Amino acid sequence: MLLVEFEEARKWVANDLVFDKNVDVNLFESTIRILGGLLSTYHLSGDSLFLEKAKDIGNRLMPAFKTPSKIPYSDVNIGRGTAHPPRWTSDSTVAEVTSIQLEFRELSRLTGDEKFQKAVDEVMKHVHTLSGKNDGLVPMFINTNSGQFTHLGVYTLGARADSYYEYLLKQWIQGGKKENEAGASLQRKLVSLPFPSRTSL
Repeated sequence: MLLVEFEEARKWVANDLVFDKNVDVNLFESTIRILGGLLSTYHLSGDSLFLEKAKDIGNRLMPAFKTPSKIPYSDVNIGRGTAHPPRWTSDSTVAEVTSIQLEFRELSRLTGDEKFQKAVDEVMKHVHTLSGKNDGLVPMFINTNSGQFTHLGVYTLGARADSYYEYLLKQWIQGGKKENEAGASLQRKLVSLPFPSRTSL
C-alpha cells in the first residue's frame, strides 16, 4: 500500500509540481516545507527526481538574498525571480532568516553548488556580529536594508524569534559542533523551576 501511495505521489511531483509560476511565496515556509520535504524524500527514496525538484525550487528562492545587507527578504516571486519585504515593513523576522540554513546547506552538499550554503552562512555570520543582543538573546526583527536589529530590547521565545533558538542546536550539529552563546544564556535567563524543590519545603 505504501509503495502504491509513493508512486502516486511521485507521479504528481514529476508531472504536476511546477515552480515556474508568477506567484509570491514566503521564503521561510517554502524552505522548510517544500525544499525540506523534497530533500527528505530524496534521502528516503534515493530517487533523483526529488533532488532535481529541490534544486529547482532552491534556485528560485535565491533572489530573496539580493538585498543591501544579504539579510533575505521574506517573499519571493518564484516565476519572475524577484523578491521583496512585506508591504508593511522592510524588516524580516529573525526566526525566518535564521531557520533556513539546514535545507540550503544540505542542498549545497548534495548538488556541489556552494552558492546555497554561502548565502545562508553569511546570514548567520552577520547575525552573530550584531550589537543589540543581550547575553546571546536576540531581538525579534532585522532590517533587510541596514542589516541591523530593530525593536531593540524586546526578547522572546515566542513567534518571530522562536525557531532561531530551536535551530541553533541543529546548525551546531550540522556545522561541526561549533560553540554558540545563546544556549547557555537561555538556561541562565529563561529556564526556571515552576515550583519550589522538595528540599526547600
